[in-house]
Amino acid sequence: MAFLLTNSAPGELQMQVARFMSADGFDTIGFLETYFSEPSNTELCYVVPTGRRVRWLQREISRRVFQRTGRPLVGFQPYNLARLGTSLHARLYPDDMALPLTDSLRMALFERAIEELSAEGRLPFYAPNGKPSWALIEQLASVISGLRDDGITPEDLRYDLTRTDDPLAIDRQRLSDVLAIYERYHALLDKRYRDHTGIFDRVTHALLTGVEIAHPPI
Repeated sequence: MAFLLTNSAPGELQMQVARFMSADGFDTIGFLETYFSEPSNTELCYVVPTGRRVRWLQREISRRVFQRTGRPLVGFQPYNLARLGTSLHARLYPDDMALPLTDSLRMALFERAIEELSAEGRLPFYAPNGKPSWALIEQLASVISGLRDDGITPEDLRYDLTRTDDPLAIDRQRLSDVLAIYERYHALLDKRYRDHTGIFDRVTHALLTGVEIAHPPI
C-alpha cells in the first residue's frame, strides 16, 4: 500500500486523486505521470514499502513525464518508510547531532559489543572460549535487531529472567548472553547514533506529544 503526503490543499489533491480511482483500485502510475506533467503542481512525497520500489518508481515516472512533456521530472520524492522516518526526524529534531546508523556500522557496533563482553568473560553460552565466529555474530545481531524492531527492550528481557516460577521458562544462560549483548549495543549507540528503531520511536513520541515540526511539512 502507498500513501500520498502533500503540501497542497487537501480538497484540491482529493479531486486529482479521485480521477484515478476505479473499481479496480487506484491507478498509481497514471496519477503520478499526470500530476507531474502539470508544471503548476506542488512538490509531492510518495511513500512506498521498499527502496527497490523507490528506485523503480523514480525511473518510471521520470521516463513517462519526459516522453509526455519533454521536460525533466521535478519535485517527485518517492520515499520508503526508513527514509520518511529519517526525514521527519530531521525536521522534528533539527538540533540532534546523532548520526543515522548504517547497516555496516550497526554490524561493527555489534561486533565490538560481543568482542568486549567475550574478553570480560560475560558470554558463557555463546563465547565460552573467546570471541565467536563472524557467522554467529551476524545471527546474534539479527536476533537482537529483530527484538528491537518489535519493541522488546532490555528491561523486558531482564523481567523474563526473573520469572523463575515458569516451568517452561527460558534458557536462562542463552537469554543472559543476549541481554548482555543488547545492553552493551544500546550503550554503544548512546546519543552518537540513531538506528531506524530509535528514529521511529522519537518521531512517534514527537507526533503523539505535539512537538512542532521545524520546517514546513512535506
